[in-house]
Amino acid sequence: MAENLKERVKFDPGRPVPQIVYSSPKARVLLLGVEAGVEIPVHPDPAEVVFYVIEGKGTISVGEEAHAVESGGFVAAPAGRPRGIRGEERMTVLAVHLG
Repeated sequence: MAENLKERVKFDPGRPVPQIVYSSPKARVLLLGVEAGVEIPVHPDPAEVVFYVIEGKGTISVGEEAHAVESGGFVAAPAGRPRGIRGEERMTVLAVHLG
């Protein structure tokens, strides 16, 4: 499987737009389009998740820690830790859910 994710990402000014780009019994890969000022509130998630910022700038929260991220940024969220995302400018994020 090969795709140009920058061509596939979608944005909505009122909400994040997640798209499943790959799914298997052991992993799920989401492509997230997050406009400036839009967020995915901090929420529980039983899976381990790694985030890679393809483009843009924002904050990825894991537990009580907020990580400022921009293009090329990477954040890992251990299994069971709450996490959330907020766009400071339009962001494209790849989120890989493991387990």
